[in-house]
Amino acid sequence: MSEQDRPGRPSGLDDTFLPDLCERLEVPIHPQSALISEGRIGGVKALSLADKIMSDDLSVQRILICGVDSYLNVGTLNHYYRNHRLLTTDNSDGFVPGEAACAVLLTSNY
Repeated sequence: MSEQDRPGRPSGLDDTFLPDLCERLEVPIHPQSALISEGRIGGVKALSLADKIMSDDLSVQRILICGVDSYLNVGTLNHYYRNHRLLTTDNSDGFVPGEAACAVLLTSNY
C-alpha cells in the first residue's frame, strides 16, 4: 500500500480498506491484521507480521497478504509531473505510472 503521505492518496483509506476487504471476502479480521502503508518495504513488513501471527497463534492456518499500489490518481500524477518524475518526451529519467496488485496465500506447517 502506498505511503500515507503520498500526494493524491485517498483520505480515510487506512480506516476503511481492511474492513471492506474482509467484508467482501466474507472472512473475519484477525486481531493482529494490519494495513501496512510503507510503500516499497510493505511486502517485507507484511511477511514479518505474518510470521509473528502464525508463531504466536497456532490456530491461524492461513494468511493472505495482498499488495496494491496505484499511480493513476490525478493528484499523484500532477505531483510527479510537476517534480519531473514521469517519463515524458522531455524526461527520459522518469517512470511510467501504472497500477499493480498481487496476493500471496501463506499456510502453516503445523
